[in-house]
Amino acid sequence: MDKQQGVFEAFSQADGTMARKFGGTGLGLTICTKLVGMMGGRIWVESQPGQGSTFHFTLRLAIQTAPSARPAPVQAEELLNLPVLIVDDNFTNRHVLQGMLNRWGMRPTAVEGGRAALQALEIAKSTGRSFPLILLDGQMPEMD
Repeated sequence: MDKQQGVFEAFSQADGTMARKFGGTGLGLTICTKLVGMMGGRIWVESQPGQGSTFHFTLRLAIQTAPSARPAPVQAEELLNLPVLIVDDNFTNRHVLQGMLNRWGMRPTAVEGGRAALQALEIAKSTGRSFPLILLDGQMPEMD
């Protein structure tokens, strides 16, 4: 039972070998716990060694009475000269995205990983620029 409660704590995992193999930080369930708590709910796990785990949460939500306001579509003119950072470890993906964004009149900067992305952001910050749009591959080696 102690391990079950521990998985909800920051930087904690029940099985450290999974973190070493797949690169987890142990923050996912901590974030979920905070979000569920902020919405007045609760989260828990039921687990049997060797059988697997089932995570549950409860929330009390209101029924929406009015339709949500839909944001206005972005006009093509708003994309002209827009700086965009592309972060992908796959050369082909970077090349295709860069070509598409160039054709749309945007100004893409393509880098191959998380460390290069942080460096590009630092350079942009130090020169007073920014990247209003970042296209980021969510599954990269080392840092995603």
